[in-house]
Amino acid sequence: TGYADLQTAVDAINKGEVYRFISKPWNDEELLMIVRQSLEYRNILMQNRQLSRTIKRQSSILNKLEGQYPGISDVTRGEDGNIILEDDDLDDISLDRLIDGL
Repeated sequence: TGYADLQTAVDAINKGEVYRFISKPWNDEELLMIVRQSLEYRNILMQNRQLSRTIKRQSSILNKLEGQYPGISDVTRGEDGNIILEDDDLDDISLDRLIDGL
């Protein structure tokens, strides 16, 4: 920060959403480790954002399908958690028709 005032440093950290505070003088090995960790953290945040976008897109698709085929998202599960499908559940729905309808 260049300032000796602790409150100024805390405010700067809070406003900037700083990943980590490093005091001077620093240890070069510790600094290298912190930089690596911060890059890993950034990658995780980016992956999280991408997964969130994927979930929103898939949710939108599922909502459209539910609108076209009410009940399509209802799932019957067995005691072991497996999804149970009856042959007649699939008679009225073709995968090609579902995909073309999107």
